[in-house]
Amino acid sequence: MKNFVKSILFILIFFIILSIVELLLVPMDINKTAVHSGLKSSDRVYIVGSSHVYWAFDPFEIEKVSGIKTTLVGSSSQTFEESYFIIKKIIKKPETKIIFLETYMIQDIEYKDVTDSSFSYVFDYFNFIDRLLVSKYYLDKYDVQSIFNFYKYHNNWKDFNIIKENIKNSKKFMEIEFSRNYHPFKGFVPHENRSPDLDEGGYKKIPDDYFYKNLVVKGERKINSKYEKMLDELFELCKQRNIRLVLITSPFYFQNQSAIYTSTYSNYLSKIAEKNNSYLINFNYIYTELKLDRTHFKDSGHLNKYGAKIMGNFIGNYLIKENIN
Repeated sequence: MKNFVKSILFILIFFIILSIVELLLVPMDINKTAVHSGLKSSDRVYIVGSSHVYWAFDPFEIEKVSGIKTTLVGSSSQTFEESYFIIKKIIKKPETKIIFLETYMIQDIEYKDVTDSSFSYVFDYFNFIDRLLVSKYYLDKYDVQSIFNFYKYHNNWKDFNIIKENIKNSKKFMEIEFSRNYHPFKGFVPHENRSPDLDEGGYKKIPDDYFYKNLVVKGERKINSKYEKMLDELFELCKQRNIRLVLITSPFYFQNQSAIYTSTYSNYLSKIAEKNNSYLINFNYIYTELKLDRTHFKDSGHLNKYGAKIMGNFIGNYLIKENIN
């Protein structure tokens, strides 16, 4: 019996040490840190997606307006598969009341083949069991090697400066703001730029009052059939836990081709949302209500911190209107 207890204690101590070692080896950046902070938080509101989330919504403004704790969980070019697994973890949190899922990466293309970025950016801070399930999805098998970050980043042992830098950064990542341009606290990445390049794509010829009208897109494009099943599953899981899942499409600069193209998928996604007793908010369709203009964008596809404050104000008032508490 004593030997059995000793064996259990040894295994527990081993995994605790392993977890600490892994954190020292994993290269820290804004993408991983945003996901890490989101998975650790116990807030009521989550906004999940790619850079169209972490640039676009100011969680502090949402909290200021609604009084409801909010976290963004997004990474650069975050695929729907990545958001899918993140949401499946978030819905297990008893505090979760509503999840907004940004739809830019939900199209007819399947991103499953992008395994390297998927494992390195998003799943490094998943626990061992969850990483094993993720490996089954991406690799069609339970790959033990995939669940250990120390194996994936073992070459970092060769350069102690990487470990020193991670220790240094880990302290910075606990601060609200650690650089001039952004901070990962609550997953938000505020940007100062207020003058997007007007020389690209003929933007200079488009007058300011172009923003005074709403985008109208009537056509639709079907999303990947596998994605549709995964999305239906998320709606069902949220329903079982009395959590709202709302789809959103972030605004684009000058209602450009990306806005039009993305909105064709959004039109189809809105039907899926309605089928699941929810809906989709396409912010490109309500420019006049938001009062966005060119000064609110950092580039053609992303908002700056001033635009993010407007979006945060909208979400905050939405939460009040929907009696989310």
